[in-house]
Amino acid sequence: MIKETFFVTHGFPPLTVQDTHPLRAFFESWKEKVFSKKPKAILIISAHWETDHPSVNSVVVNDTILDFNGFPDYMYQMKYPALGAPTLAKRVEELLKKSGFENVTIDQKRGLDNGAWVPLMYMYPEADIPVCTFSVQPHLDGTHHYNLGRALAPLKDEDVLIIGSGSATRPSNKTPHFHGGVAPWAAEFDSWLQNALFNGRYEEVNDFQNKAPNRELAHPKPEHMLPLNVVLGAAGDNSKAELIHTSGIMVPCVMDPTNSLLPEVYYLTFACFMYYMLLLLYCSSFCCLFLFARKIKLNRYDVLYHLFSSSVTV
Repeated sequence: MIKETFFVTHGFPPLTVQDTHPLRAFFESWKEKVFSKKPKAILIISAHWETDHPSVNSVVVNDTILDFNGFPDYMYQMKYPALGAPTLAKRVEELLKKSGFENVTIDQKRGLDNGAWVPLMYMYPEADIPVCTFSVQPHLDGTHHYNLGRALAPLKDEDVLIIGSGSATRPSNKTPHFHGGVAPWAAEFDSWLQNALFNGRYEEVNDFQNKAPNRELAHPKPEHMLPLNVVLGAAGDNSKAELIHTSGIMVPCVMDPTNSLLPEVYYLTFACFMYYMLLLLYCSSFCCLFLFARKIKLNRYDVLYHLFSSSVTV
């Protein structure tokens, strides 16, 4: 029997190669410091699997889904070949339908996305525990996902470890950067979340889209909070929340030391540079043609022309 459920921030893909980040160390110490019991199977609710209806994968061996772009080549060689758990998948379907969720999908092709395999790679590096991944439905609210968790709660009695994998905050790329520590809006959201969890105000957490401060900044899209709602439901109405780790993730501008990765800002800068160089080239060509046609040599045009030429050459 397993009494606990867990919600973890799965981090971001470069965590697999950045061994100095505290979240990486936390995952690596999982069995020693957090949960020493070896579960019969793992059900991980991933924020990276969005579906219209509740879905669970059912495969013999999980493929490693490399659902990210723009990272160094070596990161696309990552593998976490955890066994699948078809029996668990059928049990999930059974429990959900018994609780009134009529539309449940068993996906016989999907493997583990990075919301699942990144943390599991360090929590259980041997990959010797069968794993099923479970989807979220971002078009439905936190209460829906809480009720999914309640339906899945009996799995704990069957030695299944239930993990929600998302993020306490998940701002968009358009969110203004804050330099000098934790952004005030993030600190306020985190404080609200901890207070609500520690005081058992789960209904408030389930309605985070309306109740949470700075929700538009912390979670412009809800999918990374919804795994939390599922594990809250699976924990039970009388459960108590405990904070077991906290750390911030700062994504560096260039994650590949070989410079094979260029962030969008560099692409934008390069595009602007090329635009102005072409404009200068066009203007200089116009000046040259103008002088040639009239057979006039004016020092002012010569100077401009040479300046433009120098700029283009550089």
